[in-house]
Amino acid sequence: MSQTTRQFFTFYMIIMALSVVLLGGCDMKKKGNDVAYVDLAAVLSMSGLAQQEKERMDLVVDALKKAETEAGKLYEKMDKDQREKARQADQIMLRRVLAEAGQSARNSILAEARQAIEKVRQQEGLRIVMDGSLILASADDTNLTVNVTEALKDVKADFGPLPSISVTSPKPEPAEAAKENKDVISPKNKTSK
Repeated sequence: MSQTTRQFFTFYMIIMALSVVLLGGCDMKKKGNDVAYVDLAAVLSMSGLAQQEKERMDLVVDALKKAETEAGKLYEKMDKDQREKARQADQIMLRRVLAEAGQSARNSILAEARQAIEKVRQQEGLRIVMDGSLILASADDTNLTVNVTEALKDVKADFGPLPSISVTSPKPEPAEAAKENKDVISPKNKTSK
């Protein structure tokens, strides 16, 4: 190797070493955690959000039972086949409304929990907050469950209005409707006075 090449590599190595020393601390972050976790199930139960969800679902069930009772009164006026079809259709509809109300209530309390978690995350200067069910081991200072529970202690979830179900008497079967129309248009009724 020539003298010039050695000098170039030496100079290059000095520049690289100096760059590493000078720029090595540029990516240093504050001391502490960037990641923490929350036990969401514990937050929901300790904060009272799960109790609010249960109370909401009790109100929904009561409203659905009332609608079912009203529908039962209409069943008395139907023949056996109509009654069975109406009951089956009503049961399907009531189950669907109950499932939708349950999902809506769950989404409402989870939205409240997410808002509180985001608030605590910003206060703590964290980048990520994970669900505790995913954590196998961690330091005690990474658990934010108590902080989030405190942030939620006075929160009342907004579930919106109760589902409304109106009970109407079913339309007559097409064959019965045709028979009723035939009676109305019969030649006897076409006479004029």
